[in-house]
Parts: sequence; structure tokens; C-alpha cells
Amino acid sequence: MTKHYSPVHHGGLTNHLPMYQQALKALNSSDNLILERSETYIKRVELKDLEAINARLTDFEKAYLTEVSNYRALLADKSVEEVLKEFLLGKEAAMASGLFHGMIRLAFAAKSGDIEELARALGYFEAIAEPMTIECGNVTSEPKESWNRLMAQRMTMAIDFTDLAITGKVAQILENRDLMDFVTEIEVVEDTEKRMAFIFANWYMKTRDFYVLHVLTGYQALVALKPYIGHFDQWLKAYWEMAQIFSLSTTERLPIIKISVSPWDEVMTEAKAMTDVHDVKLFYACRDFYERYELKIFNKVAHILSHKYWGRGHH
Repeated sequence: MTKHYSPVHHGGLTNHLPMYQQALKALNSSDNLILERSETYIKRVELKDLEAINARLTDFEKAYLTEVSNYRALLADKSVEEVLKEFLLGKEAAMASGLFHGMIRLAFAAKSGDIEELARALGYFEAIAEPMTIECGNVTSEPKESWNRLMAQRMTMAIDFTDLAITGKVAQILENRDLMDFVTEIEVVEDTEKRMAFIFANWYMKTRDFYVLHVLTGYQALVALKPYIGHFDQWLKAYWEMAQIFSLSTTERLPIIKISVSPWDEVMTEAKAMTDVHDVKLFYACRDFYERYELKIFNKVAHILSHKYWGRGHH
């Protein structure tokens, strides 16, 4: 187990290290490469070792450590499945906490099988959990069409965001009735889970937006945690609503480009040159989604990501 670094840095930004390491491992990166990238990341964002003798802990970090201690004890007494099912019960309103990172880190921890990392992930999610309330009156059975109508409405509006942080943007969007009247609740049918994945990936292809990226990686985490979630339909409905809100922060549209589907072995080789934590996590999500749904769009997104690193060499 690595040192116990703070789950945040620079005033509240998420520490991506445990997720980054797990994603690199899943992409068949060598131990030396994972160590090298980890050390670079630790230095770049100046992660704090919470167990260092001279560590000065914030109130948030103290609260987080208390939660981690509680979950260590719980995991020593109950099975992982029991703990996760109890923890996630009724948590759907808090899915977007920390730009979905509470849920993302938890999904990675659950997959890793590392009990200590699971306690830390549970502690982090608990420490940042903040319910989000979205009121929308329209129910859609055609999610792609309703999504496009919402985004078309957004393009007609010039929103002067008074707070550039995503929490401020979200709060302002939720108060904008001209937009919220187009936000829909989704009718869950047999293929809704797959259709949502396609819509989010397609929107990322069109925008390459940072927050849409998190909508996509957050959704992968939700799907990965499905075995531990009761009433999953309710989580899909809640996620659909949150995804709409977070995707409204941008009006950026990129030119449509034709991308061929490449063999995954080829794309995976290129992926080993990736250094950005978000690119690595998104590539991992695309690979997982492709294996689940066999949708070619995830190969294309992965191809776009790997293309950024062509010519940089591989390990």
C-alpha cells in the first residue's frame, strides 16, 4: 500500500493518484512505468503525506481520517459486499460530489480488492458527499432527441457565469428556468444504460469538454458499482439528470472528424504513452465500456486520446 496521501490538494482538488495507478495497471502498464508516473504526479501536485510527523492537517483531512478509521473497522467486521451495499443505499443524490470523484475513486477501489484503499475511498466519498436536487417535469422516452434539444437551447443562450468553479456554474444553471425547462427525466427501459453511455460519449466527441469527460468517467464508475446498488433504475434516472446539468457548462463544439476504428491492441500500445491523469482514466473507461456494450464510439474516443501522444515513445 502506498503512503497515506491526502485525498485532496491545493484547497480541495481531488488527488487522482489511486485512480491513476489502478487505471495504468488495468491498461497493462509496467510496474516501473506506474512508479515513474506516480512519483511525477506526487511531486507535481505536491501531495501531502497525512502520516508524516510534521503534517499539518486541515479540518477536512481530520474528518476524512475519522471516516477512514470507521470504515476500516467496518470492513474488518463485514464483507466488502455488505459494506458497499450499505454505503451506497440512498446515496444516488450525492453521485456528483467532488465532480463525481467520490464515486469514481470508490469504483476503482472496489475493483482493486485492496481493503485499505477501499476504506480510504469510502472515507473520501463520505467526507465530500453532498446531495444534489434537480427538479424537472418532463419525462423522455427518447433520450438522444431530448439531449439534443437541451443542448440546442443552450447554444441560443449566453450565460455570464459569475463563478468559474463548476459548483458555481451548476448552481447558476439550476436557477435558469430557460434551461431547466428543457432538462428531462429519463424513462428507463431495457437498453437505457447502453443508450446513455453512447449519448455521453457522443457528446464528448463533439465537445472534448473537461466536465463532459467527468460525466463519462463518472458514468463508468456508476455502471461498475451496479452489483452493489439496489434499485439501479433510480440511479440511472438521477445520473441522467446530473449529466445534463454538468454538460451545460460549455457551448464549445468541435468540427466533426472521421475516425476509423482501430484494433484495440494497437490503440492500447499507443495508450502507454499517456501522461495526463484524466486521459488515462477516460481511456480506461472507454475500454471498459467497449467490453460491456461493444459500441464502436468508445474505440473512437480512445483513438482520439491516444492520438494526442503519437511520437512520444512508449514504455
